[in-house]
Amino acid sequence: MFFAAIEDGGNRILSCAWMIDSDEPSQFEIRKAKKDPWNGEFFHLIRPRYPWEDARRLGFICGGGAAWYSKTHSEGDRVWVHIPKTGLVGVDEVTGERCRAEWYRFEMLEGHRTLMDMELIEGYSQLDPG
Repeated sequence: MFFAAIEDGGNRILSCAWMIDSDEPSQFEIRKAKKDPWNGEFFHLIRPRYPWEDARRLGFICGGGAAWYSKTHSEGDRVWVHIPKTGLVGVDEVTGERCRAEWYRFEMLEGHRTLMDMELIEGYSQLDPG
């Protein structure tokens, strides 16, 4: 069994994974073959073109490409966020309706601002006008 401890905004999260001997089918593998019902939670990969530090700081994730990626999550859904070669980096609940990144307005101390109005740590190539 492998454990990963994550801290996010004062919350501590413990994730675990089981290493199963591939030569012997285990109870877990047999039970899994019966197609356990989906638990209703989502797994989201952060790709390099979607900068994580800005997303973490501002509290958003982006889904791009086909409609399945951008129209899957709804308000109230629980989403686990993973960065390839880094691991699980967070888990949270969707708190608002989805919209295009360039249209979303963040509530900041200085008022409502869009991503294009802010200085971002890593930039955001999808919003570049060029």
